[in-house]
Amino acid sequence: IVFGISLILAFALLAGGKGNTIDTQKKGFGNGWQIESSMELKYAKNFSVDYYNGGYSLITMADKSRYLIVPQEREIPEGIDADITVLRQPIKSIYLVATSAMCLFDDLDSLGSIRLSGTKAEDWYIPNARTKMQAGDILYAGKYSAPDYELIMTNKCSLAIESTMINHTPEVKEKLESVG
Repeated sequence: IVFGISLILAFALLAGGKGNTIDTQKKGFGNGWQIESSMELKYAKNFSVDYYNGGYSLITMADKSRYLIVPQEREIPEGIDADITVLRQPIKSIYLVATSAMCLFDDLDSLGSIRLSGTKAEDWYIPNARTKMQAGDILYAGKYSAPDYELIMTNKCSLAIESTMINHTPEVKEKLESVG
C-alpha cells in the first residue's frame, strides 16, 4: 500500500492554476530525465507536479516525499531515486480513510476506484458512497486506527488515502507499509 499520501496527491493531476510555493530543490527522477512542463497552481500549495515525456508525472509534496505516476502500459524508468514512491495507472482498489475526499471522488464519477472504506455504509453522508457500500462495491475495511489488514491485502489495495489522523497511530502506518 502506498502510504502517507494526502488528499492533494489524489487529485493533483486534476488540478490547475499557478502560485506554487513549495520548495522543490530535488527535481527529477535522479536518472537524467528532463521535465517537459510543470503544473501551474492557482490556489493549491504544498505540492508540485512535473510532467515528463511518455506521460509520466512526478508529484513532490512539501514534506519532500515524491510520487511517480507511471502510465498504463509503460515501464518504471530505470535509475530513479530510491525515495520515489511509484504509482501505476490506473490506480484502483483504493482504501479511502480520509472521508472528506469521498465527495471529490463522487463528483468526479470515480467511486469505481474506491474498493475499501474507513467509514461504514450507515455513517456515510454521501448517498452514492452509501449505495455503493450497500451493494458491496465498496467494503468497510476498518477505521484508520484499526484497519482490516487481511481484507486490504485480499483486495490488492494499491493506494491508501489517509487523513493526518494516521499520525496518531504510527504502528498502523508501519504495518500498512510493511504489508506492501
